[in-house]
Amino acid sequence: MKLLVLIGWTISLTAHAALNGGGLDNSGSRRSGSPEVTGIEDTQTGGSIDCAQQETEDNGYSVSYRFLKTLVDQNIPDDEKLEIKKIRGTGNYRVEMNRYVSACTDFEYEMNKTGNNYFLSFKNKYKFSEDEGLLEYMANDENLSQYVSTNDAGERTLTEAWNNTNHDLKHELCLKSKNLVSNNTIDHNRASQNSNYYSRSTTFNTFTVDRGNGEESVNLYFASSKETDYISDGDDVVDAENISPVPDMQCYSYENFAGDNPYRLWTSDKDKIVDRYREACKRGDIEAMMRAQAELSNDGNFQGLLGQMNAITNQLTEQRANDIYATLEEINRELGNSNLDSDEVKSLVDEYLAEVENLDRLVLEPAKRNIRNNILTRRGQTRDQYENNVRPSMDVLERFGRIAGGEHSHVHTALRNNLDSESAELFTDLIREGAEATSHYEAARIALNERRARYRNNPNGEDALENDINDKVDQVIARFERESLNPWRLQYRAYTGDVGVVDNAGATVREIETEINRGFMEFQQSERQGYQQNCGRNMIGMVRNSYGCQQWQQRQQARMQRFMNQREAQLLRLKAARGEFDTLRDVYNEYYRERVASGAAGGDDEEDGFGLVSLTSGQRRTTASELPTLEDGSPIEDYYSFRQQQQQLQQFNPMMMQGQMNPMMMQGQMMNPMMQQQMYMSPMFMQQNPYMMR
Repeated sequence: MKLLVLIGWTISLTAHAALNGGGLDNSGSRRSGSPEVTGIEDTQTGGSIDCAQQETEDNGYSVSYRFLKTLVDQNIPDDEKLEIKKIRGTGNYRVEMNRYVSACTDFEYEMNKTGNNYFLSFKNKYKFSEDEGLLEYMANDENLSQYVSTNDAGERTLTEAWNNTNHDLKHELCLKSKNLVSNNTIDHNRASQNSNYYSRSTTFNTFTVDRGNGEESVNLYFASSKETDYISDGDDVVDAENISPVPDMQCYSYENFAGDNPYRLWTSDKDKIVDRYREACKRGDIEAMMRAQAELSNDGNFQGLLGQMNAITNQLTEQRANDIYATLEEINRELGNSNLDSDEVKSLVDEYLAEVENLDRLVLEPAKRNIRNNILTRRGQTRDQYENNVRPSMDVLERFGRIAGGEHSHVHTALRNNLDSESAELFTDLIREGAEATSHYEAARIALNERRARYRNNPNGEDALENDINDKVDQVIARFERESLNPWRLQYRAYTGDVGVVDNAGATVREIETEINRGFMEFQQSERQGYQQNCGRNMIGMVRNSYGCQQWQQRQQARMQRFMNQREAQLLRLKAARGEFDTLRDVYNEYYRERVASGAAGGDDEEDGFGLVSLTSGQRRTTASELPTLEDGSPIEDYYSFRQQQQQLQQFNPMMMQGQMNPMMMQGQMMNPMMQQQMYMSPMFMQQNPYMMR
């Protein structure tokens, strides 16, 4: 409710309680006290208006909305007791009152209009002075005889005391004179048995509605007399100052008709959108609220209203975002529990990604859209204005960028450990969402200090901004797939028993080692040939080309440095390849140990979570009962190496797989001792190939 008050949809003001006299209310309870005649300031003359003096039998008695509803059958809902109905096929409306006690009433209604507001009021023009039954009833009651005088001819007339009594008491005494009041409550059942006292339905005169230029809605309010004991609840009353009543209606309170909000005789396009927004807000439907705002934003005349709607939407969005972030944090903590089985992990991951999807739809996408819009209009804003507009969006995106980038480590671990093709796609989507959030955050941060002419002066500035952001996202995704996702995919395949990925990793190691050795031998051969060509000696032991030999020797250090740089890069590749091979081998060995344990426990192959067909080779895998073990039944520590040996698939020097390269291979006849020392003492060489130092 507090949210809606911001844009004036719910107005809660103190009821105008000018009187606390007698009368009957809907519950039938009699209000005690006597009428208090009040003076209302005349806004036209500055004087005072005595509202009570305007209430006469000839003028008619103004009644309140609640008074009318008290007369209507109490089984009828409040908003249907007095209805405004549009006459089909015309622009006319009619006022209807259903199943009410019509005794002592003769109603007429008035319709006044100020601006786009209509004010409906009712007057009771019943002639109490001509009701002989009423006069006799009061004359025979000594407590009421003050209201009646009898002349010598036996004719009864009403006294001044009666004239000073308000309408509610007059109406109540009239009903009592007809025996229609029981326990201070109007007896609807008794009245309904007499057609003179009860009306099944009454239709009053029709009226037309002036829509003006159609830009504003046309509202209807009920103008209730302030001279009444039937005072409406404060929440139903609209203060006169808020709806600018006509000057001669200052003795009235203005109530919402048939509901908590102004009754619409006609609704403008703007208010149709606002109504949809309001209903969406009540439901907490942020998406529908945003759609309504987008509809309204197409018209520049509603910036003030849009500002209020933005404030409401942002408040609700922030609350929803905090709820989602709290859920994500909780799921991440639960995934840190090592006792979860695979089904529980999958369920939690699915729940996490569903919440991320909600967050993206409700929070992240609107935040990114807001940042793009503000960057494109940066020139027309001061730095403070721009920052105020984008800072909430920046904070939201920066927070999610951290989360998606790895802050929720247990979620990342769960996705890594179950990286089938579907999970890989979901993992990539999560990283992409984080990258988009971070890229928008960075774009907004840069624009704080730049007017971004690249986008402002470009007729395709919006596309240029979008492309720049997408390029950064693509770079992040490419790096993620290259450095993380692809290795994780291989590990997952190894963990599910695909020995082919381990074989491929081993082959890569061998290829790099072969490349390193071949490169060194080619360097040696090149140096040897260069030495023979430039520094070779003739028959008498003299250097054949002393100048050429000198030049060749002077450039030897540069050649050596180039070779070492190339070799250090190769050693880095070798280290990475060996690391990948070791990891895949260890993961595959873990697969083996789990299958041995499964077989030892009596489990079958269909229940241990691993398939039987290699993802690459398509060959049938060894079942758990067929896997070799040590004499005590425990798994072989390095099953992969054992398997390779058993199948005689060792295609390279086993010593090389253990990192034992012969240091003598690095020594050539044409390499002088100092050059050899420089080569072996290279920091990169020592770090990346320590076995060369043996």
